[in-house]
Amino acid sequence: MFRLQMAWLAMLMLLMAGVGVAEEDEFGEDPAASDTELADEEQPRLPKTMEEFEARVAEKALDPKQAAKLWFDAVFVYLNVDKELGSQMITLMTKDKEWQKKTYFMAALKERPHIFRSYAKGTTPENNYEMDPNKYVLAIERVDRKPFDDKEEDEYVKLFIKSSGADSPRPLTFQRNLRGEYKVYEFSSMYVGVRPPQSQADAEDDF
Repeated sequence: MFRLQMAWLAMLMLLMAGVGVAEEDEFGEDPAASDTELADEEQPRLPKTMEEFEARVAEKALDPKQAAKLWFDAVFVYLNVDKELGSQMITLMTKDKEWQKKTYFMAALKERPHIFRSYAKGTTPENNYEMDPNKYVLAIERVDRKPFDDKEEDEYVKLFIKSSGADSPRPLTFQRNLRGEYKVYEFSSMYVGVRPPQSQADAEDDF
């Protein structure tokens, strides 16, 4: 009888081990998938050519989270590598091809680039939002796959991305094109001000 009980217990434990259920967060997603899906060591470096970027877009922009990473890659190419190349990349990833007419966005790119760095995990005002544009992860806290009542699910997708310089995540909205690629549809919240980096705060206090 004892051996039979032990055998039954062992079988029950094997069955339980074989049934793995991923715990979901309050938004119905795997918590591990809240960030962009790639692990730190798998994040590709910034693209060096337009051809390389176009290939990434064709491969990855079918996923709105990866599309967000591509848009930020384009912004960081503009800020850190080559403005002309970065402009072409931003244009490719943005529905509004006249984005350079957005005065406040252009001012943020020129005068407050730390706003865009603040979306990288690990940045803080205290470390002046320091980050490696060739190796960063976005903290995507929530995904809304039907932000507009009169549109089909997944036709538009709104991501809420955490900024280390703000108190709440900020929306970045995408629209899916005929190829199934997600392009940035609305991004005005991405260049709203954040808490100043420590170096700037110290300079302002020095009078």
